[in-house]
Amino acid sequence: MLTSGKPGSFVAGGDIKDFVGAHDRGMTQAEAFEISHRWNVDLRRIERCPKPLAAAINGVALGGGYELALCCKHRVLVDDEKAVVGLVEVTIGLLPAGGGTQRLPRLIGVEPALALMLEGRRLKPAEALACAAVDQIVPRDRLVDAAREWVREHPRAMQPWDMAGFVAPGAAGFDWEGARAALVERTRGRYPAPLALFDAVRDGVARTIDEGLHIESWHPPRCCRAPSRAT
Repeated sequence: MLTSGKPGSFVAGGDIKDFVGAHDRGMTQAEAFEISHRWNVDLRRIERCPKPLAAAINGVALGGGYELALCCKHRVLVDDEKAVVGLVEVTIGLLPAGGGTQRLPRLIGVEPALALMLEGRRLKPAEALACAAVDQIVPRDRLVDAAREWVREHPRAMQPWDMAGFVAPGAAGFDWEGARAALVERTRGRYPAPLALFDAVRDGVARTIDEGLHIESWHPPRCCRAPSRAT
């Protein structure tokens, strides 16, 4: 059972100042890939642990914090209006790079996952439960016990995407070309993060989770700028 000792916060995400420092240090794309993918390798080790790990989310879980929860095989969220979960990176020009672009579509479906990530939405408990972004919401005094109970009752739990024959919900019939064209139109092709996020989802969910995580860590967007129009 994984939880946080910090009141009201599971994990709020990464330190954005570190990204600024990377630019100042002249970090190359290859170096950035190594850092990002190392994080994904470590999270994958957690996910593939044969023990049934449950996340007891005691408050805010955004960005990398929610990605950590996605690595767990079960997510219990405290029933508190101040508790929120979500992958909000696109709102500051980034994309989820701790497996979020690969796990969330596999968990709740391609179309709803893209909508949540591209809008950078923060989900309160009832919303998160309704779209299956979490599995349970419970009162604060039941949070840890509920996670422990699930662990005891599911000793051989696996992530669905590690089971044979798994296909990401909604991937097969999704209009990838049309949805991407609409995204380029909406952003006028001037924001690379939404396009990189979209492409990582599209190219990743068609492959195994491990291949998808590799794609997520190394995925510059194509067609970042819309064609100029004659005036």
